[in-house]
Amino acid sequence: MIRLARWGIGSAFAAFVVAGCGGSTPASPPAPQPVQVQAANPIPLRWSRPPEDFFVHIGIPDQVRLVLSATISAEYTATPLDSRIRIAESRLRSGRFAATIVGSRPGSSGLRVTATAPGYAEASIEVPIDVRRAPSRPDLPVDYRFDHALWDQLVFDAWDCPSAAACPSSYGSGGPALEVPDRTIRVLPDPQPGVRIVTQRPDGASAFSESELSGMREAIPAAISALTGTPYIGPIVEETTDRVSSGWITIVREDFPEDVCGRAWVGAIAGRIEMGADADCDFLPLLRHEIGHALGFWHVGTNDDLMFPEQGARRLDFSPAERYHGQIAYLLGRGSPYDSIPSTSTETLPHRRDPGPPIVITCPAH
Repeated sequence: MIRLARWGIGSAFAAFVVAGCGGSTPASPPAPQPVQVQAANPIPLRWSRPPEDFFVHIGIPDQVRLVLSATISAEYTATPLDSRIRIAESRLRSGRFAATIVGSRPGSSGLRVTATAPGYAEASIEVPIDVRRAPSRPDLPVDYRFDHALWDQLVFDAWDCPSAAACPSSYGSGGPALEVPDRTIRVLPDPQPGVRIVTQRPDGASAFSESELSGMREAIPAAISALTGTPYIGPIVEETTDRVSSGWITIVREDFPEDVCGRAWVGAIAGRIEMGADADCDFLPLLRHEIGHALGFWHVGTNDDLMFPEQGARRLDFSPAERYHGQIAYLLGRGSPYDSIPSTSTETLPHRRDPGPPIVITCPAH
């Protein structure tokens, strides 16, 4: 969360009964006709791109995103072909399939996606997925700018959770299960998440002003690019329905207590950012900060950095240090272990097995 450091679903049916006249015997009703199952007409399925494109590395979660084309509405199920892979997170909706796949041992594996619909023969398709050994660490631009303390805080939550004792077992009641191994990098597997801005509150009122929407359209791609090191070309859409979905970050307006400006789920593939309505909260810096959380980053302890947990700091955008360390995390990728980069730190980081509650940014006192 960021706190303000005050800178500032019935059905209906009808039955018709026909009575015979006089003493005549009613005619027997016609025999029911069997339902014609179109077995020769299975549901057509095809992938949006060649299946040989897909592979995962052992122990490193990765996302498979496909579009299934069918001429009718169908229900889909997905199962691994063998134990070499498992599905950590998945969503199948309207012909779109997205799943986070984790490999356990090398070899050829894959997914079977089955489609069913009333009156049609079941259809399925298999997508080969090659499981490979984890690659060696990339040639990272680690130089004199690399700060182990900032790395531990920004990427591994050492500021809010510096020790196991600092994170009680009750910690982590909110947010979705991430299925990311403990003490690993939580950045999104795809640096091009879609962004959905929910422009309407539940009561029908506008959630954001035109000036806020204009600022968001400009700030979102810049903020994502800053921390991922990849020019952002993902979709930014405006909708009136509040929903979360795999591969998207949904931004909504919420009412919070006075001292809370906003909150976000950290590194969730179906991401969510909640922006407060307090006029004392600096809107665009808050948005950038929450995008940082949605991309997989935590609070840091210096007010020279935007991921500091209170507004009121000198920084209105990501610092050069945050950009540098964020881009290294995205080069290493989601699921990379803590020792991906040699560290001289002797501090033991906590073993967090859940995403924790939404991160809150607080507001400063008057």
